[in-house]
Amino acid sequence: MSVLTAHIEQDDVEGVTTLGGYLAEIFTALLDEGEGFSGKCPLGNSGWQGNIEDALDSADPALSWDDLRDAIVEALTGVAQ
Repeated sequence: MSVLTAHIEQDDVEGVTTLGGYLAEIFTALLDEGEGFSGKCPLGNSGWQGNIEDALDSADPALSWDDLRDAIVEALTGVAQ
């Protein structure tokens, strides 16, 4: 299973159930909001990092932010990290 398909519990975005979908929403907010983007509350909730950490831990307690970064880079470039 890719870390990006891991289930995420969150109430920021209706209908989003995967870590990859949640990250896509954050990235879309960045593109839509430009300079007004809030890294602290990108989806109106300052708990977004905790949501991601909980999803990583639920998928596999050994997963880290580095694993997530590597999965994102691989998904976007096709190059394994």
